[in-house]
Amino acid sequence: MSHAYIEYDDKSGDINQERIKEGFIRCVNFVIQLILKGIKPYKVPALPYVDEYHNAVAFLKEEYNQYKQSFSYARTLQLELPLKKSSKNRLVDAYFVSENDPLGSLKVFLRTDDEYSFLKDGYALMGIHRPQKNDQYHITISVDPNKNIHLEDLWYKLEHLEEVKWKNKYPPARIAERGNWHDEKGKYTIIGSPDTGTEISWGEVLELIWELYNPVKAVKVREFKKDRKDEIKFIHECSPDVEESVIETKKKFIAAKWDASNDKRALLVTPTVLKYFAACIENINPGNMPGIKDLPSIKSFDYMEMPGGLAVIHTKGVFLLDDWSSFTLPVESYKSEFCKILKRYKTICKNQKELKGRIKQIKKNLNNKKIFNRKEVINLSDEMAEIKMELRQINLETMQETGDYNVKKFRDLLEKRWGINTQLEDLYDSVQEIEQIINNYTDTRINRAINNISIYGFPVLLFASLFQFIFAKIPRPIDWFGVHWLGLFLFLALIIIGIKVVKLFLIDDTT
Repeated sequence: MSHAYIEYDDKSGDINQERIKEGFIRCVNFVIQLILKGIKPYKVPALPYVDEYHNAVAFLKEEYNQYKQSFSYARTLQLELPLKKSSKNRLVDAYFVSENDPLGSLKVFLRTDDEYSFLKDGYALMGIHRPQKNDQYHITISVDPNKNIHLEDLWYKLEHLEEVKWKNKYPPARIAERGNWHDEKGKYTIIGSPDTGTEISWGEVLELIWELYNPVKAVKVREFKKDRKDEIKFIHECSPDVEESVIETKKKFIAAKWDASNDKRALLVTPTVLKYFAACIENINPGNMPGIKDLPSIKSFDYMEMPGGLAVIHTKGVFLLDDWSSFTLPVESYKSEFCKILKRYKTICKNQKELKGRIKQIKKNLNNKKIFNRKEVINLSDEMAEIKMELRQINLETMQETGDYNVKKFRDLLEKRWGINTQLEDLYDSVQEIEQIINNYTDTRINRAINNISIYGFPVLLFASLFQFIFAKIPRPIDWFGVHWLGLFLFLALIIIGIKVVKLFLIDDTT
């Protein structure tokens, strides 16, 4: 309940002292009531008639709701921290957050959390960053003392980096004022930024933590490549077996095998490990270990286990790992399916680009009331037919050949992640629609020509046979140039009336 009264002023950033006093009084009052009732402080029952009890329960529930919401912006990882008085490490869940609204019960929630923590043993490592009004960084990093782990190596790294930054920024007289990072009197279970402030940013602190406690930084593998020596590499050093650029995006296929020289018999697959594999696929600096900022969201890739290994499927490629188990991983089968899907993806991208350009041109011509000539219509129909044939050909060439369930699942996940599981058929349908539009356009022009012939030609032919005497040598009231002018005027008048009547009937038939 006392932590609920810790509030910071929005303008100054200082703690609101009035709220602290109010909270202190209420807490003392609550403790007195517990003592008078003979209640043990670690086993407080429900007290329906005590206002302070209801306030405490309400504050606790509200903080727990805020705690659950914090996972939407906090960073959670699984890291390996050193055990006290041992050369071994322990894998623990870690929680890092940057916020200005402190939760008094956060440490309790984290260390007892068996719901959100991956290992179901609470978050043993916690890092809190609270930006201050003077742009100095207030940072606290702590571990659960009951887990027998420590942060001594991190403390030395921070101290060294702090010293370097101060030397590069301040004169010697100012450097003497620098405070040290807190180490809880040599216990190294809590590390806090100096009272004088720190020049190390929160991002740099996280990168140091990742550099020290990354659980896969030392994992050794061997690449599955026939044209290279069977050399041992770290995961981030593996080069792609297949790599092609498609629409300014590189698609990679990386395959590696767990090496027997690793200290561990097997790799515990955690969300952090999967993010690391995905980051290696995305890695824009091949050969360099991805930093903590490079780890993607768990929702940005797919993961599947199969007999003999695992696969991480990302929009930029695939990382396949043989886990050195008793099952043989058919790497070539997965590689073959990857190449087929890549071929489909390239075909779709190429034809989509061409179709967009063609549709844009057609729309522009229609907007400008430009009439396509016969040659343009034929060329456009030929282009659509060629695209349809190419799509059908690619569809047949890239169909799955093996009936292996896991290979099929891998293929399906890859298609969905790349967004092409239905695009080939959708593209084919689009081409058919464009082809139909062309045919409708041609039919419309033909029908228009037929209508014009019907409207204007029929009356002329009808009355021309009846008025052949116009130019005949028969008596006429006015004889100019040998033309029967009265008959001519009557002929033209009847043609105009006939056109009007035909138009009227055609319009009635179409409405």
